Amino acid sequence: MDLKSFSLEVWQLIKDYKKLIASLAIIFSLLFAGVRLLMQWDFQTVGTETIETEGVPSNFDLFIEQDNLGTFTNSYLIEILATQPEVVSSMEQETGIVIQDVLDEFSENFDPVYTNEDPINIERNTSTNVMTVTIGVGTSEENQELAEAYYSWVSESEHPFFDDKNVYLLSEPEATEEEPVFVNGEGPTASIVSVILMAGIGLVFGIVAAIAIAILKALLHDKILYSFTYGWKSDDIYMRELNQAGDKVAYDILSGHADKVVILTEHPLSEELVNALTKMGQHQFSIHSNVTSIPIDERFEECSIIIQRKLTSKDWYASQRKNLKLYPSARTKIIEI
Repeated sequence: MDLKSFSLEVWQLIKDYKKLIASLAIIFSLLFAGVRLLMQWDFQTVGTETIETEGVPSNFDLFIEQDNLGTFTNSYLIEILATQPEVVSSMEQETGIVIQDVLDEFSENFDPVYTNEDPINIERNTSTNVMTVTIGVGTSEENQELAEAYYSWVSESEHPFFDDKNVYLLSEPEATEEEPVFVNGEGPTASIVSVILMAGIGLVFGIVAAIAIAILKALLHDKILYSFTYGWKSDDIYMRELNQAGDKVAYDILSGHADKVVILTEHPLSEELVNALTKMGQHQFSIHSNVTSIPIDERFEECSIIIQRKLTSKDWYASQRKNLKLYPSARTKIIEI
């Protein structure tokens, strides 16, 4: 079978099984999207208050020098210190803002080491060594209040860590112009995109699965439904004459240089086709239901096997191909109607 014939047959199969394909595509699309939603759902938060930060972060800049060593550059060490439980607890008592729960929820979804989007983030400018402290744990007002609290903590801290360091505050806390920060999960945009993506993947998977099921059903069916469900030789002549008029089919059956044509068909041909064949009197032909019913003394140059879709059985076709080996000089033509 050539690529064009195979493509036509697959397209015909898709049209025949369009309801199955559409149904499975929708089912798998919804299934994949549902699984993605379940994966994003935090079952531990069911029945509890959902912590979602929607405010604009606030930040301030600072510069640190260490005695006898010069510029202090380890911003992550400062961030670890600022998020220590005792420091966070002190800030919560001072401001009344929930901090630890936000930090815990963020760490469940992200690794603070590899992101600058954590609720309390300290990032160093590698060119100037200026550190920017960014607070984004709640509403804009809460972020500003907490940034001011950390500003005071840094400037007045009695923590032993700062004993050999000088802290220079370069700016006061102020709101940034960044988009709102979402700590709960991946954020609404990312969640919607991932659900849509999974729905698309499910759609494609459903279509492929449905086509595979349809092909499998056709291959296992005892009748010939499509041309790719049976085989023929490379030197055979194959003609696809579905829904063609009787005159056209008759011409294709008898066309050629053969003086005598044997027509094999498992089921009787339509009266219209038989009449059209009879009108073409320049060719001698005979119609048989089996190779073994051809008279021994009958000689023919060509054999036309008629395949009637959904009627002709695969066993009958295989039997005719086997018995036609008794006539090696006869050309074989396969006509699908």
